Amino acid sequence: MPIYICQEGKSNKMWGYTRLTPRSVKVEWGRIGLAPESQVKEFTIPHECDSFIEKKVAEKLNKKYKLKTEDELTSEAAVARAIGTQHKINRIEWVAKDGSKLNILDSYDASKGVFVEILNSWSKESTYLYIDKQHSAAVQYKGQDGDVINIGYREHPADASFVSGVKMMLSKMSVVISKVYTNAFAAVGRVLDIDGEIHKVIDVNSVSAQVVAKFVKMSGRVLDI
Repeated sequence: MPIYICQEGKSNKMWGYTRLTPRSVKVEWGRIGLAPESQVKEFTIPHECDSFIEKKVAEKLNKKYKLKTEDELTSEAAVARAIGTQHKINRIEWVAKDGSKLNILDSYDASKGVFVEILNSWSKESTYLYIDKQHSAAVQYKGQDGDVINIGYREHPADASFVSGVKMMLSKMSVVISKVYTNAFAAVGRVLDIDGEIHKVIDVNSVSAQVVAKFVKMSGRVLDI
């Protein structure tokens, strides 16, 4: 089944079709991570069915849908179910924790931590996490003074499956961008249009530009959380 995914802005949707007979087609659509809706369309002649498919595919491409494999949809759905289909990773910072203060670092340090903001695209509210190799915690964001993020600790720890989903999503993006960076450098001896290469293999609108830029600056290193 040809599958198209839209992760433009705050969207996280799929659309696909299966040709049942020369004169019928089944279309499926919905939010990634949830059971899709479906409908079977019947036509009097095969040409009408062909025209319907061509028209719908053109519409989806104009709406920023991109052709994906079933494995890619399965992977996206697993992440969506883990962190919730309504959530998008909006901001990350490399930080060194000092009590209730997180000092923002210029570059990634595997021995330190990561501050993550996850935006709920339905409620427009954000959840904040502090993650390092030893533990993870949902934190209260109390503002930022220069390069210092002020936090408070929530009464209840972050849900384990939610944190696992966030880690999975970050790690996946880190690996993909690392491969793009390494391959581009190896091919020409220097990086050429790294942003353009990343756009070819990852839907950068599934997260903010700030998150993508953080991973690009890791210069081929992979996130270890």
